[in-house]
Amino acid sequence: MRSALTATRSPQIVRRRRVVTTGEATLERVYAVTGLTSEQADAAKIARRVRDHWGIENKIHQVRDTTYA
Repeated sequence: MRSALTATRSPQIVRRRRVVTTGEATLERVYAVTGLTSEQADAAKIARRVRDHWGIENKIHQVRDTTYA
């Protein structure tokens, strides 16, 4: 049986964003750890899964912020 540690792959996703009104630039570096091969999940699929995860997190926190505010 393979060790889970040797089966992981870790692609890096870098996002750049610039706020038009202030000119402020931000850089976010996200590491996604997966056991999927590049044939099972290409970069676009992994990026979509990361975005979907944060979309769910944001919805949960928005409800909590509204409820407890």
